[in-house]
Amino acid sequence: MVVGCSSSESSDIFIGRQSNSECDRSTRGLDAKKTPVLKLTRDGDNIRAELQNYEVYCIYDDLKVTCEAEDKFINIKLSDLEPTDCKCRINIYFTIYNAMENSYQLTLNGKLLGVISFQESQVVQVDLDN
Repeated sequence: MVVGCSSSESSDIFIGRQSNSECDRSTRGLDAKKTPVLKLTRDGDNIRAELQNYEVYCIYDDLKVTCEAEDKFINIKLSDLEPTDCKCRINIYFTIYNAMENSYQLTLNGKLLGVISFQESQVVQVDLDN
């Protein structure tokens, strides 16, 4: 898995420390319905992200996480994978560095998730099925 983020300055927001779980065997072929969720946890000037139950093709070694960031806007992108005859769900973990604002407008793969705010809680969870 490869991660990165384009920004105008080196001190701007970027993504690092990425990893992912193995295919959840109970969802191989997607027999079991699990709601994908993006869990964000404030960690000082950074945000730890956990994309839970994310649907991918069963061969996902080339999965890339990238982002574009400007002011209070973060656009997270996961690369398209080569289609296979099998899908499953994995968890994807990464850290968004230098995210010092209390709130951001967030998109994931072009889908607007809305404004996330850490003013009242250090943990924000977004249901991705909505």
